[in-house]
Amino acid sequence: MKLISSLICLLAATQVSANLATDYMQGRKVWERKTEIVRKGLVEEPVIEGTYDQTINHFASKPTDATFKQRFFINANHYKPGGPLIFLPGGEGDLRKTDVLRGLPYDMTVKHNALLVTLEHRFYGESSPSTDPKDLWLLSVDQAIEDFHKFTSTYEFKAGTDTIKGGKWIAFGGSYSGNVAAWLRLKYPNTYWAAHASSAPVWAKEMFYEYDQAVEDAIPQIGGSKACAEGLIKTHKYLDSILLSGNKKKILDIKTKFGLANVTDVRDFASWVTTVLAASVQYGPTYDFIGKQQTISAYCDDTVISSATASPADRLDYLAKLVKQYDEEQEITIEYISTKTKAEIPRDSWMWQVCTEFGYLQIARPGSHHLYSSLIDANYFQHQCRVGFPKVIDGNTGRQVKHIRPDTDAINKKYLSTRITKAVSRVLFADGTVDPWARLGVYKQKSSRRNEIVTHFGHHCDEFSSRNASLPWRTELGAVWDKWIANAPPALP
Repeated sequence: MKLISSLICLLAATQVSANLATDYMQGRKVWERKTEIVRKGLVEEPVIEGTYDQTINHFASKPTDATFKQRFFINANHYKPGGPLIFLPGGEGDLRKTDVLRGLPYDMTVKHNALLVTLEHRFYGESSPSTDPKDLWLLSVDQAIEDFHKFTSTYEFKAGTDTIKGGKWIAFGGSYSGNVAAWLRLKYPNTYWAAHASSAPVWAKEMFYEYDQAVEDAIPQIGGSKACAEGLIKTHKYLDSILLSGNKKKILDIKTKFGLANVTDVRDFASWVTTVLAASVQYGPTYDFIGKQQTISAYCDDTVISSATASPADRLDYLAKLVKQYDEEQEITIEYISTKTKAEIPRDSWMWQVCTEFGYLQIARPGSHHLYSSLIDANYFQHQCRVGFPKVIDGNTGRQVKHIRPDTDAINKKYLSTRITKAVSRVLFADGTVDPWARLGVYKQKSSRRNEIVTHFGHHCDEFSSRNASLPWRTELGAVWDKWIANAPPALP
């Protein structure tokens, strides 16, 4: 799938992958490549690493002292008394010390003598209350928000000879953790004085077919062309005609041509081979490559796919060559692509949240005109949610946790979806217009006296890259924070 074209901004936040379980993994691969590219711009500073004894169940029916170790990183190198406190809530991935050494949060830390802190999200990285999938009922955004609030409210932070406990914080996140940053401001406004929500899909939507449309729209904007987008649509439609034909020999021949003969579920196969370009759209073409060439260029620069005279079979042959090369470059395996029938933590933690809370299922859009394979539909993802987990029993109620359909209504009711801008103040929402996830955010709204909304031509979580520091939109974001911080109350009591 490409759910992810997950979210991974990683702060916590995927490329695209064949199914829910692999979305996060492929997103991590693209993010690691992206991190490697920008590593030269990272500073070398000492970072404090530690763990916090966190409550396992904040909503237990009976009080309990049970805790787990939750990892954190702190950059206290620039803090001076009176400086702001910046908190990066973890998202759907493991933390790294570089999270407090890059991008706009780091720039703000240096400029304003701030304390910069991040805490890993429960059930990701090294911060799991349990590694048994039956305990995934303890993974929810509600539990995570309580984790973050308790940590920032009770932990004694050290910065030189200074001890910092409590105080007013700026919550700063991107992608899913951008949601969390805004929701911390919503739920605990006395603890979180302001927030920054980058590329935040605050609208929980089960069937996110708009992602398909966004990728098609973006192809001409990132170095491709409309002809290339149309050529891909025709190629994928031709592929679907074979996969849906019921002709086992033809289907095996096609899978073999792509080097994926052993992928048993044709939906996994179709999902993977028709969604590769989503990484170039979500993260930007400079971070997604086939060999030494940008993936968008390999697909679209005077290729068979863009040709108006090429036959469907010729286009499909060319597509197979590209996907095989991409798979080799990304070290993709059959196991990696195939739907998972046994959950693992933390590999499938995001899949659990998608199946139970957020949806974000990137299906082919309705109708006959869609970029993704028509096999990528609601039934496909619901199948993954159904087979991906053993029976999970809620320890509070004793009842089985349903995960066939995500409870997006509950999430949108509690956290207000795109209506959140009417209920909070001092939240800066930032979106790249090319980023497909912006379609679940507030980018179409206007700034107000309560909040700032900044859009720019760009991609997912762009402000977490140090490469963008001199761009005009980054300057605009920095100016908002300069103004807000200049008028902020003392961070500490």
